Amino acid sequence: MGNCLYLLSVQRQAACWRSVCAQDASNCTYEYFECSTIGNPARDGWIQSSNITNTCNPINGYPYGIYGPGVSSGLTTASFLQRYFYSLWFGLRSVSTQGQNLTTSIFIGENIFCTVIVILGLINLALLIGNMQTYIQSITARLEKWRLKTCDKENWMHQRQLPLEISQSLRKYDRYKWVATNGVDEETLLTDLPKGLRIQIKRHLCLNLVRRVCSSTSLSPSFYIFMSKLLY
Repeated sequence: MGNCLYLLSVQRQAACWRSVCAQDASNCTYEYFECSTIGNPARDGWIQSSNITNTCNPINGYPYGIYGPGVSSGLTTASFLQRYFYSLWFGLRSVSTQGQNLTTSIFIGENIFCTVIVILGLINLALLIGNMQTYIQSITARLEKWRLKTCDKENWMHQRQLPLEISQSLRKYDRYKWVATNGVDEETLLTDLPKGLRIQIKRHLCLNLVRRVCSSTSLSPSFYIFMSKLLY
C-alpha cells in the first residue's frame, strides 16, 4: 500500500511537469525530465523561466489529492529509509481508518486507489470482528461446560456427604485445572490421537516438570532416567 503511494506520488508529480511542459511546447520537451539531461543549459533555463517548481507545488493549488502531503514533505526526493517509513505509516493509517482520513481529487486513478484502501480496511475489520466473535463464543461455551460440570460435582458431593476438607480440595483442583488448561479437556483430546503422537505430546508437557521435581528433591538420578524413558 505504501509502495503504491510513493509510485503514484511520483507519477502525479510527473503529470504536473508534463502539463506545464505542454503549455510551453515551443521551449520544452519531455526529454528534460530524464536524468540524462541533468546539467543541460537549455533544461536549466527552461526550469527557471517556467517556474515549474512553484507551479507544481501543492500549496499553489495543483490537484494532488491524497498525494499532496507526501509531495509537500519531499517524499519524491527523500532517502530510501524516509520513503519506506513514510509509506509504511501511510498504509497503516489509511487501512486502519478505512480511508476516512483521505481527501481525493477527481483523478480516476487516485479514486480507484482510495477505493481499494477502503475495501481492504473493511475486510480487515470484518476479519477482526469474526475472529473476536469466534473466540468469545468458544470461551463462552467452555465456561458454560465448566459451570455445568461444577454444578454436577457440587450435587454429587452433597449427595455423598463428602467431608468439607475433601470438598474444598476438589473445588481447588477444579479451579487449578481450569487455569492450567483454559477449559480445554486435554484428556479427551489425547485419547483420540495415535499412541506415538500421545507419547510425544506427554513428553513435551511433562519432561520439564520431571526435571524440576528431580532437581528440587533428593530423588536419585536413576528415577529421572526411568521417567525420561517413559516419556520418550
